[in-house]
Amino acid sequence: MQKVPLKQVVLLGSTSLVILLHILSLALPYWTKTPYLYSGLFRVCTTVSSVSVCGDVEYKKDAIRAVIAFMFIGLIVLIAVLGLIIAFLTLLSSQSEQRKKIGLAISYGVAAICTMIAFAIYAGQLSGKNLHASFGLCVTNFILLLGLSGVSLVEF
Repeated sequence: MQKVPLKQVVLLGSTSLVILLHILSLALPYWTKTPYLYSGLFRVCTTVSSVSVCGDVEYKKDAIRAVIAFMFIGLIVLIAVLGLIIAFLTLLSSQSEQRKKIGLAISYGVAAICTMIAFAIYAGQLSGKNLHASFGLCVTNFILLLGLSGVSLVEF
């Protein structure tokens, strides 16, 4: 039985964490928050007499649709990266280490760029005001993806 290198296991775990954060950022309704209203990409909620009422966002501006599109493209790329890492661990052990490093770094970079475009569009729509936790998760994801891109080039 082949021993799995610790670096690859850490990369696999880190990628799984980034995917989880990406999904949470997409799904949670906390991209924007005001005293009585908070909203995400798909839901808007209001608090009346300490009771929260939520509903789906019926009308989406084109900019929000672009944010959603770039977030989903980034998520698809991240799932592909996870598949690449698993393939490298199991099937493609004979492939060139340099090719693995470059492939992963480029994939992480593409996911990072998609995430950056998504949060930049969103922040531009709101002039950087009232941004909240899900937006912060998106930015955190971007930073983690940049780090993973660099680490995969150096340490894989």
